[in-house]
Amino acid sequence: MSATFSQTVTFDFGVLGEHEISVDYTYSAGRPGKMYLRNGDPGYPEEPAEVEIVNVWLYGICVLQYITDKSYDSLLDTITSNHSYKD
Repeated sequence: MSATFSQTVTFDFGVLGEHEISVDYTYSAGRPGKMYLRNGDPGYPEEPAEVEIVNVWLYGICVLQYITDKSYDSLLDTITSNHSYKD
């Protein structure tokens, strides 16, 4: 089950400098793996949490399409590490 969240972070736009952006994203919690089930059968592997960025807002304009793959990955790492798991 995933839920939608929003975070405000500082993002470096290179020659345009750093700006505060609002990032809308979906978060789906992972599931820990199990080595064995109660009946002794083999268990299942861990499922990691998943984060998908939906929108990136700068001054009310969605700029997601202008972010490079490298910057997207960096932003995804930032969002994942800042996510409050109590939400």
